[in-house]
Amino acid sequence: MTERILTQQADDDRADWESKYEGCSCHISPPCGSCVHPGNPANQDEDDSCWEPVDTGPVNCKAHHEGSETLKLPASSNRKFKTT
Repeated sequence: MTERILTQQADDDRADWESKYEGCSCHISPPCGSCVHPGNPANQDEDDSCWEPVDTGPVNCKAHHEGSETLKLPASSNRKFKTT
């Protein structure tokens, strides 16, 4: 199981999407702005470039993590997590 977090750009896109849209309006004029917006959670879930790995716990085996590209996340962060 891998923990991932939204990249800063994806997090900014998500905040923009959350501030602009309350739901889909494809029934009026497809595709709607909510559905195609890069901050839509459904779009971000399918786009691996929106996510980066994050180290959420202590490292137990240094050799296992050598060369790892994980991000140390401050405890105060409010960025969205995804477990894969």
